[in-house]
Amino acid sequence: MDEREFVARKRADWDRLAAIVDLANSRKGLRALGREEVRSLAPLYRRASSDLAFARAHAISDDLIMRLR
Repeated sequence: MDEREFVARKRADWDRLAAIVDLANSRKGLRALGREEVRSLAPLYRRASSDLAFARAHAISDDLIMRLR
């Protein structure tokens, strides 16, 4: 799988995780998260961590690796 395909397949999950983290970092903190966001957080985080490991192992661009960190 090339980098463009990898990103295309994974981008929606990364964007969702980023949105949840941004919401959790708001003034309300974790209380700002709804039930579905709380349920989604751990699986999305694990997938992003796995994607980061894949990106590092397959020498995918440094920009992408920085985004996943």
